[in-house]
Amino acid sequence: MAKDPDDIEAFLKAVKEDWNKKSFKAAFDCAQTGALYIDISCRMHFKKSSGTLANSFKPALVVRKGLQIETGVYSPLPYAGIRERGGRINVKNAKALAIPMTKKAKNTGSPLNWKRPKLRYYPGKSATPGSKGFFGTRGRKKDSPVTTQYALREYVDQKGSGYIAWALKKATPEFEKICAKAAVKSFDVKNVEKAR
Repeated sequence: MAKDPDDIEAFLKAVKEDWNKKSFKAAFDCAQTGALYIDISCRMHFKKSSGTLANSFKPALVVRKGLQIETGVYSPLPYAGIRERGGRINVKNAKALAIPMTKKAKNTGSPLNWKRPKLRYYPGKSATPGSKGFFGTRGRKKDSPVTTQYALREYVDQKGSGYIAWALKKATPEFEKICAKAAVKSFDVKNVEKAR
């Protein structure tokens, strides 16, 4: 290796420039990996109702703050954090939240996607706070019992699931590999050659 101070300075400059590029790429790769692990976690923890939440997570921009490089993963959905930590989900643009009560309702998702038999609104009062009635179906006979398909609520108190914490724990070894690989590549033989 060069012993001349000018050669050493050139080497350090080349390593610094290469490290800046590789560290930004490593940070972005970590953010993409984090988004992938959160996607997996959503699908594992929430089963069929997870598609919208799982697909909402994206890598954040990589920014430099002093000597640190920062990035992350974000979701624009307001309930993404509530599903992690717990909290109350309130009605915003609708008259009520529709909570699926049967397997068919869960598979259908929104009452707007419901086909047959016809859903009917029942303004039944419930002892449950925030209840706004329910959507139900009835058999062909007039005296058929009503099956509650969706409970209608003003709000829902959600328990935290820790799905993001689970994803972070599982992704950490991958983050370490990505960062270590970037550091090793910055100090490879090409950088020594650049500085000579």
